[in-house]
Amino acid sequence: MFQLKLLSEHQVFGENNLQAIRAQGGKSYVSDFCLGLGSWGDSLTNHTNVGSVLINTNVRYGENVWSAYGGSNNCGEDDPKYSIRPVIEGEDAKKLYESETEKKIEKINGHLMEVLQYGTYPQNVEWNYGELESRFQKGTLQRTGRIFTLNAKNVAEGWGYTPKVSHEFKFNDQRYVREIVSSFADCLYLDGKRACNGYPCWYRVQPVEWLCDPKGTLISRHALVAGIPYSEANRYVISTLSKEINNRYPTQRERYKERSMSSKDSNTKKNDRVEKILSARNMTFDKKVQALCRLDGRGR
Repeated sequence: MFQLKLLSEHQVFGENNLQAIRAQGGKSYVSDFCLGLGSWGDSLTNHTNVGSVLINTNVRYGENVWSAYGGSNNCGEDDPKYSIRPVIEGEDAKKLYESETEKKIEKINGHLMEVLQYGTYPQNVEWNYGELESRFQKGTLQRTGRIFTLNAKNVAEGWGYTPKVSHEFKFNDQRYVREIVSSFADCLYLDGKRACNGYPCWYRVQPVEWLCDPKGTLISRHALVAGIPYSEANRYVISTLSKEINNRYPTQRERYKERSMSSKDSNTKKNDRVEKILSARNMTFDKKVQALCRLDGRGR
């Protein structure tokens, strides 16, 4: 399992901050899922916080404002108006980088960045949800068995942290999560559409993209989850978010490897049975031929 951590103040604001931060011009991108879980402010300037220690961000315009430690606009310990943009560092980052061969190179504000995909998480809002909601209400929507742990407290109703689970559903070969909007005002999504506080919305579970920083750190392209209070953030990322991101669907490379191993096991078992038939002393030649044909699926 690859360990996720929170962004540090140094990684964002230090003189040698992450190139991925510089490439985005001090911006911290957020997902629709983040906006739906912790929008704060009016409909044009939804606020959450992003990061670790934590970094206050105006998510609509994406400009990092300040850190939770020092400076103006410090966060309260139980304030849930934060989103989390995790990083993977050290040996874990190295192993993940080396294991994922399918990388792409993007030019972000003049900086060339490698991008890889690892894990899946709810991200983009799904507006064509009529059939999803209908099946959900009837109890006929298929659960995958995967869950995501979120804060049951609505940011408009109180501070603190009460964990709850959100189930993943499968429909038409896609995976979705249904969550109630948690916002102080209308939640303004990235496509410009709005949803009211308390309104149910559906989100697509999608691959998480990681920007590969030259310093050997992987940082998620977007903040992934919101509504987790500062007092719980570090424990949440280490014990909960890490587990849920690592509880992913296998990559194409891993699926191929699994099929290859399965095929080898099957061939080994078949060869053992052939050897057993050929070496049987109590079987006539015709009986052996019949048994071999049946084993080969041709019958006789």
